[in-house]
Amino acid sequence: MVTSARTYRKQPLAIFEYGTRLYAPSAGEASFRVVATDGQGQRRSHKFKLEADARAKAREIETYLASDLLLHPHSKTDRTVGALAAAYTAHLSAKSNRYQERQASLLRHWILPGLAATPVDAWSPARSEAVLNHARRTLAPASVQNIGACMRALVTFAHKSRWLPRTSDPMWLVSYSLTASGTGGWVRPPIRASQR
Repeated sequence: MVTSARTYRKQPLAIFEYGTRLYAPSAGEASFRVVATDGQGQRRSHKFKLEADARAKAREIETYLASDLLLHPHSKTDRTVGALAAAYTAHLSAKSNRYQERQASLLRHWILPGLAATPVDAWSPARSEAVLNHARRTLAPASVQNIGACMRALVTFAHKSRWLPRTSDPMWLVSYSLTASGTGGWVRPPIRASQR
């Protein structure tokens, strides 16, 4: 059975749970590429002629990444939200400059003043709520939503880097998104007792 050649897209062919990416061949690259981040935070690329071999390598890397190895090693006592944020901003180097600057600004002005010295394993939903409540006093709801989304991205990065177990979520039940009203506008999420 003959199958047509895949058309090249800049988007990866597959993205695995721990961030390993599989790219199809392109006009400039005849091989399948597997791209992943190793235990020291360095980007690694592997080339294969066959997609099946590339997928096998991706699964091997994912098995390795699923171990307890930290992607961004720090001593247990030095594993603070501030150190996590530094690793996260370094990780954003592949994103657009505008996105990097926005995330760095949100971290610097709104998130880290209240959380930088907090050990990652002591970061709780109540602390996340406190950061958002502080922002709600002076910012529009859309800006508060951006701060919440940045904190959510930081938590996801902590999970992928194994700084936090997936069972621990400092943004659990923390509401920061705008919700649609019946009149076509937007309303703030209801304030819970923990926010008062």
